[in-house]
Amino acid sequence: LYLMKDGPGAGQVTLLGNSRLSGPVQRITTAASLAAGRYLVGVSAVTGSSSYTVEAAVPGKRLLQVMGSSAAPNSTVTVPVIFNSEGDENTINFSLNFNTVVLSSPQVVAGKDAGGATISLNTSQTGLGRIGVRFSLPQGQKLTAGAREIVTVRFSINPAGGTNTTSVDFGDDPVVREMVDVQGNFLIGSYTAGGVVIAPGFEADVSPR
Repeated sequence: LYLMKDGPGAGQVTLLGNSRLSGPVQRITTAASLAAGRYLVGVSAVTGSSSYTVEAAVPGKRLLQVMGSSAAPNSTVTVPVIFNSEGDENTINFSLNFNTVVLSSPQVVAGKDAGGATISLNTSQTGLGRIGVRFSLPQGQKLTAGAREIVTVRFSINPAGGTNTTSVDFGDDPVVREMVDVQGNFLIGSYTAGGVVIAPGFEADVSPR
């Protein structure tokens, strides 16, 4: 699955994104709102054939966001993950990417608004700077609309990481991004990365409250 924007001249197109995820669902999430113009969406198959449906949807108010945090070198930092809910979501799956030169040993726990949710982790790629998170409420339950802290992630800050700002953002490996409602329908949402500021003078384990 690919998405391209038509350019001003003949044959001028810009690739905005592509998806080669395993499984039946392919998804392209753009980094920002698309400007007015002509866009091309297509499906390319190397071998074989199958039926498919291409859908485009506006995310609405659903937003999964890594909140910015700060801490001193050679300490720990807690990074909240906040979900702006529309009030019908039961399951949220995602992966977090982080720089292993700076951050290590991620520990994911339920956030203050997780309720009775089950949190399961895929830690098979933490050495590569990726951790998968599956957040699931009991069957039939849903989040309350509004900004909800669903998980927090505590990182160790490596002594050799230096003084800098490092990003924690969303990905699809090892766990593909999904938002699912109480009926099992897939939902559309947006994703925003956050930064960790590492500098002398910050107290350890500082995050927005």
